[in-house]
Amino acid sequence: MRRSGAAAFLFSGDPPRSRRRRRRRGFGPTVRPSTAGEPAAIVVPITTLAPEPFVLLRDVPAVVHSVGDSFVARFFDANIGTSGDTQQEAVTNLKSLMMDIFEDLEAEQPERLGPEPSRQLAVLRAFIRRTA
Repeated sequence: MRRSGAAAFLFSGDPPRSRRRRRRRGFGPTVRPSTAGEPAAIVVPITTLAPEPFVLLRDVPAVVHSVGDSFVARFFDANIGTSGDTQQEAVTNLKSLMMDIFEDLEAEQPERLGPEPSRQLAVLRAFIRRTA
């Protein structure tokens, strides 16, 4: 039996398009429904990189879930992920890794970057800008 509306979201694993858009705009953490044997994940919007010399052009949706005794935070758009002992540590490590990758890729000559690093840099540029 196919369910409709909010119930379909809870069982299909893929939220309706309008809900996905709302989450991307940073309305706080959201919980992704878990499937059998899989822990639930939350989406934590990263809203600042302070005190680093970077500014976010828009919120970064970090997907955080537990793996054993630790947590993994991922920024799927840029294909970046890291872990930590707590959810907060995993998100903090993700922020640090995003800035490190951004700096490393920007330091390279564009023709020296392969397809995936070029794509990552383009995604990061859509989210991050260096300040003075």
